Amino acid sequence: MIAAGFSFLGAAYSKLNKYRRENKKAELEKNKIDEVLNKYGISYQENFEFKEKIHGTQEVNVNVEFKNWRKGKTTNTYKFDY
Repeated sequence: MIAAGFSFLGAAYSKLNKYRRENKKAELEKNKIDEVLNKYGISYQENFEFKEKIHGTQEVNVNVEFKNWRKGKTTNTYKFDY
C-alpha cells in the first residue's frame, strides 16, 4: 500500500516538474521576444477569451494588438481549439 502511494506521488511530482520546465522555457522565449519588440519600439496588448467547453473541447480566442509609431495599429486574431 505504501509503495503504491509513493508511485502515485512520484508520478504527480514528475508532471509538476514537466510543467515547471515548460513554463520556464516559455517565459524565456517571451522575454526574448519582448526584448526585440522593445528595441524597435513596438508594444502589444493581448486579450484571451475562453469560450464554453463543449464535449471536452475548449475554444480559446486570442486577440493580439500590436502598436508601432510607424504603422499605427495592427490586430491579429487567433482561434485555438483544445
